[in-house]
Amino acid sequence: MKTLCATCSMPLDKKEDVGLTDGENSFCTYCCDKSGKLRSAEQIFHGGVSFFMHQIEGMSLDLAERVTRRNMKTLTYWKTQKPLILEGHEATDEEYQNVMKLLGE
Repeated sequence: MKTLCATCSMPLDKKEDVGLTDGENSFCTYCCDKSGKLRSAEQIFHGGVSFFMHQIEGMSLDLAERVTRRNMKTLTYWKTQKPLILEGHEATDEEYQNVMKLLGE
């Protein structure tokens, strides 16, 4: 089974992709700060929005936010944390699947 970052779902294919582990979860280097601590939910959310907007040409800020919110809310880590940044509109099933298809997943 492929290991994914617990907070953003980035594949952790190589050892250097992992920035932190807590025994139960692994987190990518993008979700950790330089000192090895987990970034805030807001920082991780905005990083996800930036990722989608840079990976998919012409993606709107609104759709990138809704896709990021949906993606993060599927992860077990955020089901226990429930940060305010994840409240709001999410991408529909169709929108989410289309974006994942464009990313080649």
